[in-house]
Amino acid sequence: MEPALLRTHPPPAIVRLLKTRPLHALLSDPSTSRAARQLFDAVTRPTAALCGALISSLSKLSLHRYLLGSVLSLHRRGACVPPGCVPLVIKACALSASSCQGRQAHCHALVRGLLGDVFVQTALVDFYAKNGDMNSAVRVFEEMPVKDPIPMNCLITGYSKSGDVENARRLFECMPRRTSASWNSMIACYAHCGDFQEALALFDRMLRDGAKPNAITITTVLSICAKTGDLSTGKRARALIGEDDLDNMIVHTALVEMYVKCRLLTRHGRSSIGCGSGMLWHGAQ
Repeated sequence: MEPALLRTHPPPAIVRLLKTRPLHALLSDPSTSRAARQLFDAVTRPTAALCGALISSLSKLSLHRYLLGSVLSLHRRGACVPPGCVPLVIKACALSASSCQGRQAHCHALVRGLLGDVFVQTALVDFYAKNGDMNSAVRVFEEMPVKDPIPMNCLITGYSKSGDVENARRLFECMPRRTSASWNSMIACYAHCGDFQEALALFDRMLRDGAKPNAITITTVLSICAKTGDLSTGKRARALIGEDDLDNMIVHTALVEMYVKCRLLTRHGRSSIGCGSGMLWHGAQ
């Protein structure tokens, strides 16, 4: 793209960027994305490829509200969101709690014949579940020809937030294949509802089934052990923590809290956990 095709005149330093790499490449690079967005705003008629690069860049940078504002601006300029970016728009609506725009995106996908796309369907299930509209989430899910674990996990999490443990568990048991995220969602569901015994029973079943717990699993289990004083299960969870997970501040904090709540924060306990953060230890003692 030539600077002459710009409808306004950005600062010279930004225009010089355009001479080094194509605009879509500048948009995709986090180090130049901000300046590239100023160039994009100056383009008279952005192509579908440029629109896609902009939306993908904003999604990767988690600038969800900015993304939605940019989509509205594109529509006003007569540009169209590429089909492959529609799931990213719906995702932005879900993560920014933009219920109205999410429903508009659903209608947009319907008009463009995109509701058969599995990525659009999954994004819609997640959007409705995150917004607490489980009826709409289930309707979209039931229209999916293949019941993938990802939208099923979205539904389980949605049921969990609404306190509907029964439907969450029913869906969990119907899953043909359970990922770590599936187990995490169901364990968190019981923890969220205060049924710690069932949450830990499910954790034991997860281990028996050969599923591999991750940092999210361990953090949830340690939190439950801290609340219930279940030192035995806490120690078993501690044994599953890898060296990489110990560097995770959230896991480390949950581990410290478990030992504190179980009244076992001794010098031996401290040395067995690892050095960690001095601030954490100061607050724990």
